[in-house]
Amino acid sequence: MANFTHLFDLTETQSTTIENLIKEEPESAWIVETYRQDNLKVHQETGSIILKLQNRNEKNPIAIENTELISKYSILNELYAKAAEIYKFSKYIVPTSLFVKLPAGKQVYKHKDSFEIFKYINRIHVPIITDAECLFTIDEETKSIEKGKATQIDNMAWHSVENKSSVDRVHLIFDIKADLS
Repeated sequence: MANFTHLFDLTETQSTTIENLIKEEPESAWIVETYRQDNLKVHQETGSIILKLQNRNEKNPIAIENTELISKYSILNELYAKAAEIYKFSKYIVPTSLFVKLPAGKQVYKHKDSFEIFKYINRIHVPIITDAECLFTIDEETKSIEKGKATQIDNMAWHSVENKSSVDRVHLIFDIKADLS
């Protein structure tokens, strides 16, 4: 698997709509659900708005599904459908969908996502608010993912993020897999 695989670009309408919705969120929305920050220390400097999060980790299982946020961000269904089309999934499941904020000057420390489920899903990052100085490193490859570029990342490899910019970086992160039921 390539470290970074560009899948598709958001339309201008999609990008603007999602960014405007994010900008309407109060600062407190980023700390309502702190599961990731509390249980995955590499994410302690981030904030998140969780629409859906399923983790079958035996030590810390969790299932969050915020129907109010899912409805508010219904435009994301277009992105999920586009990803499913690219992967040629006739039916699909999105077990995780969240926005992650990495404040200016902060970082996500080097780590691998080792949960077994990551062998069977596709993790997609979509920069919503970003800057050229927001740097994503996977193994030895470092790049800035441009706003609106849906990109699958190899999260089973060592990766980290550093926000060297003066803006708070916000990514939509979602997982998608074929529904084999």
